[in-house]
Amino acid sequence: MSKNEIITLINNRIHELKFQQVHLRTFIHSDQERYDQIEFAINELRQLLKQIQQMRGKTREAK
Repeated sequence: MSKNEIITLINNRIHELKFQQVHLRTFIHSDQERYDQIEFAINELRQLLKQIQQMRGKTREAK
């Protein structure tokens, strides 16, 4: 699997989580907990995406 494919998968997952997050009712306690969990997962995926993009940039520079 190429880095571009991995980046696409991560971006797709971020969008799926954001869609779920939008449909939660934050005034319900369980939904607020789920919202926070989704927010955490999104931030983790964004960090991973950033690291992969940096690696990809370094690979291009090395060529």
